[in-house]
Amino acid sequence: MARAIYYPKADRTAQWFGQGNATITPNKGLWHTTETGSWPGYSGGASAPQLTYDPRKREWRQHFPLNRSARALRNDGRRQTNREDVVQIEIVCSSDESFAQQYGYPHVTELSDGAIEDLAEYVAWMHREWDVPITAAENWLPYPASYGDTSARMSWSQFAAFQGWLGHLHAPGNTHGDPGALPVDRIIERARQIVGGEEEDEMTSEEVQAAVRAGLLQALEDAQTRRNPYGRKFGDILNALFGRLTRRHMKKAIEAAADRDSPYGRQLGTAIHRATNLSGVPATAEEVETLMRRAMDELAATLVENEGAQ
Repeated sequence: MARAIYYPKADRTAQWFGQGNATITPNKGLWHTTETGSWPGYSGGASAPQLTYDPRKREWRQHFPLNRSARALRNDGRRQTNREDVVQIEIVCSSDESFAQQYGYPHVTELSDGAIEDLAEYVAWMHREWDVPITAAENWLPYPASYGDTSARMSWSQFAAFQGWLGHLHAPGNTHGDPGALPVDRIIERARQIVGGEEEDEMTSEEVQAAVRAGLLQALEDAQTRRNPYGRKFGDILNALFGRLTRRHMKKAIEAAADRDSPYGRQLGTAIHRATNLSGVPATAEEVETLMRRAMDELAATLVENEGAQ
């Protein structure tokens, strides 16, 4: 599969510095802060990352292709840190609070909700395009505690093995402490939400139909042989297919179905049999969805009624 080497939201004309150096296959992203209030010049590209993001303007600039190494890290001795499958992003702000106050630069902890959204969208996009895990390194120390040889600084082997998102403060052979107290937890959490929502909606109608048919047959077989309690596996299949609606209506029913003597479990089993007409031949996808939604509504009503009686 061809993977995108240009970020669609980035300007590739303002500060494009060419094709970069070595070819890389990104498996990690590394955040920097520019310690400026506007776009750095990067000495004509000599110290540039692949991307720069300005949180006040909410604009991106790309400097090198994503599959080519950047130049914003120091080497770790003879080991070329920039070439260790890392995509680097500079954020136009400061990790040093006193420095930011002195010069009127935005501080990294003051990123707006919109900026967090933009950064999270980029993390989600890198996950889709390059399978970069939506996880973060530990020990995001605030500056100046992040400067130098700290507990956050990785060894070369740790850095090379790491996949996910980290900061300049983690890079071996470097002393810089940026991005300091970047709100990375918020960025990662939001990126996971973005990807999770896409995964719920990404199935085509044909894939849904095929999954419904295959899932019904397998669930019916499991229920008939009692290898699994009635409805338990089927509930999981429904949860995967119908997302939030299923979780809202069926959470307690799925849990209750773990007990094959549960009336909710039996009701789910009945729904399975109805949907397949007891013949092993599934109904049409439209009939299946209608039956399952009706079963979910009936179960929800029963649960509400029983809860009210308790």
